[in-house]
Amino acid sequence: MKPLMAEHLDMAGRKTKLGWSSVAFIDDVFRHAFWPAKEFFYELLGAPLTAVMAKAMPQSVRRQMWQAGVLTQAGSALPQGPETQWLQEYAALSPQSTSLLSGYIDPTALHISYEASPGLLQFLDASGVTYIDFRLSPVRFLPDVILAMRSNAPQINQALSQIGLPRHEIVKEATKLSASFRHRDRYTPQPDIPRHPGPQLVVVGQTSSDASIISNGRFFRLGDAMDTLAKQAQGKHVLYLRHPSASADHQDSELALLRTLYPRVEVTRSNSYDLLCCEQPLEFVGLSSGLLQEAAFFGRPTTSLLPPICPLAFPGEPATADGYWQITFDTFMSPEFWQRLLGGEEAHPRETLRNIVPNQLRELHNVWWGYPSHKIKPNDYTKALIGDPRKDLQRIHGAARFILDVVAGPQDQVAGDEVTTRAWRWPNNSVVTLEPDGSIRRDNQTAGTWRRLAQADSLYFLVWNEGYWIDVVRYAGNGHLTCRNNIGDSFVVYEA
Repeated sequence: MKPLMAEHLDMAGRKTKLGWSSVAFIDDVFRHAFWPAKEFFYELLGAPLTAVMAKAMPQSVRRQMWQAGVLTQAGSALPQGPETQWLQEYAALSPQSTSLLSGYIDPTALHISYEASPGLLQFLDASGVTYIDFRLSPVRFLPDVILAMRSNAPQINQALSQIGLPRHEIVKEATKLSASFRHRDRYTPQPDIPRHPGPQLVVVGQTSSDASIISNGRFFRLGDAMDTLAKQAQGKHVLYLRHPSASADHQDSELALLRTLYPRVEVTRSNSYDLLCCEQPLEFVGLSSGLLQEAAFFGRPTTSLLPPICPLAFPGEPATADGYWQITFDTFMSPEFWQRLLGGEEAHPRETLRNIVPNQLRELHNVWWGYPSHKIKPNDYTKALIGDPRKDLQRIHGAARFILDVVAGPQDQVAGDEVTTRAWRWPNNSVVTLEPDGSIRRDNQTAGTWRRLAQADSLYFLVWNEGYWIDVVRYAGNGHLTCRNNIGDSFVVYEA
């Protein structure tokens, strides 16, 4: 169905014709994970779109379905959030899901989506509607996070191509970051930079359920690409860069696979941007990661085992149907920008990074991804203001690490008592046991180590693997423990 035309007065009082009568916000409503991030952006867009459309923006399709009770019906066979069900519909929605969504589709509305799945975009195409899909750009080392946008409407993509950031602007920022880091590193060698002779390969870790690693209806794993990894690792020192959001068990499983190829694999603690900027001969390989796309701007050889979920498009380069144009946050929030997209007016001159407001979207959305730890290094200005606490911090860190190693080291077999002979229900609802060999088991997985404090009756020192959290635990009688952790919180644990 061809979109209707709607007339109104724009902000300057001029008459303009828009090809859509309204706007609809829609995303993967059958996946409840990360829905707050999606609603965050829909709320931000409310102001500029209301100014352009001269009407208030509707609630998202997700919220409409929630209010109608559609996604919470008892006994419903529709996907309601679990990753396995969402995964099954990622590439193509089921007939049942498309039938349900069809009741919320208005062909005269422009549909705007945050991180839509391929299945949802195919459904919108088949429904004859125009959409704009956007997401946070995988290019995240700029002064602020930027947006990546694309549409199934050629005129919208044409406008985006005239406004989007050019590649050379992003390369220029990568050059500045690299020069700054190398300047600092040459005067004072920075810690954790791998300085092995010869070529080095950085294997970029991934989470267990990221949308970027979906392949053939399941999550792709390092084990699915061992032949390629073996070729990449040949003749190189291999480093493993952990994904900060991956569970300890998933990181351990990736490490175990890498050790079958290269037993001396090194777990690097380096900041990812420090690795991109340093002078060492590093290559990067991973399943699919924004870091691999960023590495290209720093001139790093990279291998992505899967195609990127957000292919980049730049002005002056051959465009692809699935390419996303890079848009700064202030432009994204501008009514004039949306007026040009929706009204087909001539786009304003191309953006540059010169006037970008630093960290504006980072602060609003609270998304930082290693940027501060690379960018905000001690310098002469901060030393003059607060002194240089690095030596004191290093000494404190060394002392704490020494104490933890002593306390959390191997323990001789001990006789059971009120604590070690029972299972305990921790506040996060996991079941915890203290094993005779000095290990902590949580939900049947190794989770840390424990020691009984010297000369103390039923008083225990627990060190958790995740984040090295510390709990001091005492048996208080009647099947419960009183606990205190290393940030001063107190809580009670009961027998499971």
